[in-house]
Amino acid sequence: MREWARASRPGLERPAIVAPHSAHPALNKAAHYLGLDVRRVPVGPDYRADPAAIAAAVDSRTIGLYASAPAYSLGVIDPIADLARLAADRGLWLHVDACVGGILGPFVRELGYPVPPFAFDCDGVTSVSADLHKSGFAAKPASAILFRSEAHRDYARYTFDDWPSGTYSGLTFTGTRPGGAIAAAWAAFQFLGREGYRGLAAASMRARAAIETGLRERIPGVRIHGEPPLYAFAWAAEGVSMGRVAAAMAREGWVAGRTTSPDGIHVMATPVHERYAADYAEAAARAVEAARSGDSTGTARAAYN
Repeated sequence: MREWARASRPGLERPAIVAPHSAHPALNKAAHYLGLDVRRVPVGPDYRADPAAIAAAVDSRTIGLYASAPAYSLGVIDPIADLARLAADRGLWLHVDACVGGILGPFVRELGYPVPPFAFDCDGVTSVSADLHKSGFAAKPASAILFRSEAHRDYARYTFDDWPSGTYSGLTFTGTRPGGAIAAAWAAFQFLGREGYRGLAAASMRARAAIETGLRERIPGVRIHGEPPLYAFAWAAEGVSMGRVAAAMAREGWVAGRTTSPDGIHVMATPVHERYAADYAEAAARAVEAARSGDSTGTARAAYN
């Protein structure tokens, strides 16, 4: 994105990217290394990127926009089609972080779930990233980035030709790359195929539904933040600190990822979790009761009993 902007807007100093507050921290990390600024703007009441707020933050230094499909913390998908139109109208690069949903998300849609368009089917999307080691079920580390055109991809290339061995040219930061993860990702794709990924998508969505249903049945005042369409979501219970709930769950051996804005507990449902959905919901209910009762020293199970 930076090199593309340099080619079209020479002399631009300290380019900026506009992103919703929900954007992954890796965006700021990359911008820090590459001499860019990131302007994070508040999300809308549905916790998704607010196109109006994004548009208002665009100025003469802006070179691109960022959106998530889905955002890691809450599992919501930003309004990619609206942001793509904005990017096209303003002549900006739009990158979609589909690291969580890029591989399995389309198969969830094929199963009949309402997953909105988030990739190159939206005119105005320039690049899409997807982690093969997340919903592609490949070994770490294996990630992919796709570009709308070969011309866009070539802006990622670094070339150096003043060398006794000839021209050195590459598309990634690393030079020599281990091939094991690449081979493992290829093997996973060949083994699973489209039917395999549909099966994983179905099991992930069943696991998410079972966990969510269990939470609603066992915990008064439980709520899901936003309307996440895939297998990732975050939940909270009214009138209690979810930090205390997470601590109570940890005392029973459950690793409960936190969200802080809004306060909640993060769940990334996979086929592995389907068989444990009821156990998770029961442990969560005990933890909520423990937190509400003020028990900060005993186990959640003891407070429940």
